[in-house]
Amino acid sequence: MRPLLAARRAPRAAASVPPEPHTPAGQRPARRGQAPVRRRAPCSLVPSAPERRSPASFRRPAMRSADLPEAAAPETPPAGALPCESHGTLSASAPDPILPDGIPPGWQRVDDGTTPSQEDLQRFGAAGLHRRRLDLWVLVCSALRIPWKLGGSGLERSLYVPEAYEHAARQHLAEVAAEGRFAQAPPHPPARRNIHWAVLTLFILVVWFGVVDRWWTGGAGWPPSRWIELGALDTWRTLHGEPYRALTALTLHADVEHLFANILFGSPFFILLCRRTGVGPAVALTLLAGTLGNLANALYRQSGHVSLGFSTALFGVVGLYAALMAADEILHALHYRTVAPRLLLRGLRRALIFLGAGVAVLAMLGADPSAKTDYAAHIFGLLAGVLTGLTARLLRAILPAPSRRGEMALGLGALLAMAGAWLWAVLPALR
Repeated sequence: MRPLLAARRAPRAAASVPPEPHTPAGQRPARRGQAPVRRRAPCSLVPSAPERRSPASFRRPAMRSADLPEAAAPETPPAGALPCESHGTLSASAPDPILPDGIPPGWQRVDDGTTPSQEDLQRFGAAGLHRRRLDLWVLVCSALRIPWKLGGSGLERSLYVPEAYEHAARQHLAEVAAEGRFAQAPPHPPARRNIHWAVLTLFILVVWFGVVDRWWTGGAGWPPSRWIELGALDTWRTLHGEPYRALTALTLHADVEHLFANILFGSPFFILLCRRTGVGPAVALTLLAGTLGNLANALYRQSGHVSLGFSTALFGVVGLYAALMAADEILHALHYRTVAPRLLLRGLRRALIFLGAGVAVLAMLGADPSAKTDYAAHIFGLLAGVLTGLTARLLRAILPAPSRRGEMALGLGALLAMAGAWLWAVLPALR
């Protein structure tokens, strides 16, 4: 019975199932009612250069396991090779850099392509030099009408321009850096927070005037005329054995109006000097300039001339500050010789403007026709201040800056010199 059943089934199977057509290599037999399915070629892990595709073209569903050849096993891509479809999504290029907040997409970071020198880092500091370079780059882009934006914070703050302007911006910034223009302005010394000490120093004049005018003693003691006789700038006595008068005359005033006029108009200039140099050096330089101005006035005047007041020293303060400003510009211009003439003229112009402002303000002290103003003392004090400021700036360029204790020692030394001058004047009268 079994052979008969086999014989009956054999012809029917042969008639219902057609012979399989010849399938080329790389294809598999098609199912009933379907077209022949062609097998996909094995994926190459390292495609050749002409066959590389963009990342968007790789975004296709991964190949199913049934579509892979049975004998093929997934391979690990070698180092540096591009992944293929069977290894996930491809990335043909590096990701775009993360831009700071406020910078539009597509903008590029630009600079002048130079590295700051150690000399400039020591002169300006890292943060100060970075800020100055950014200011210059912004100025260059603004002058050339190149759109720009600043992004980031601190030392990471950078200049960004649109991609279309990147090449032009880099070229112009490099040309400016080659000329050394980023160091045009000299480094300004940090302002000292010592206004209270400067005002306290000027208050010493008020206290001393109270001693001379017998505010604190209730009318007891020497009269003001006696103090003026002992310490006023008598030109003949100053040049014949009593040079201390050139210093003691600075602390004497004719009356209260004379005292407070000097303090009112001179305190702004003295405070500026203290903020620039420190209170100690400012006191020492001020008394030195005032003393030299009185000595020059004594040499210029004829015998019998008597003058007093702190205005000579105040004009010396104006000359000191203007000389320091001009000296900073001149020394900086000599350091950067490529732009020295322009920097020299700019420094002199700034100094002359400050001198003019100081002379205009302090000349108001002698605006009253009835007041006896010693204009020669003012002029000599101004000239002495200029010479003293230039000398101090040159010494500062050669010698190291004094420490805080050194500055205090300079101020205390100047006050002790004033006290010693008054002892020299008073001791003969006490004998």
